[in-house]
Amino acid sequence: MTSPPRTTPAAPNRGSNSPVPPDADAIAAAVVQSPFVAALSSGIETYLPGRRVAGVRIGPDEVEVHVVARWDSAVPDLAADVRRAVSAVADGRRVAVHVDDIEIPTPT
Repeated sequence: MTSPPRTTPAAPNRGSNSPVPPDADAIAAAVVQSPFVAALSSGIETYLPGRRVAGVRIGPDEVEVHVVARWDSAVPDLAADVRRAVSAVADGRRVAVHVDDIEIPTPT
């Protein structure tokens, strides 16, 4: 007698099945291209051999980016723009955008 096939519930989106995580440098480059972003924040980092990539953390199902927003940026626009850019290099992972600070313009 054969047993019925096992079924498992659908797994949450865990990105790609690739064992190689997305490129932290490519993610950082995509983030800083946004006109709403002044810089990556040093609140989190990805540790690579001999160096760090500030503002980027890559998890099994999520890419987290921490940024410093430009003074005149609307946060929803910033988040949408960064998500769109990072999604192209995030290997199917969700993209979480955190605004850690706002760049204050210097008086002239």
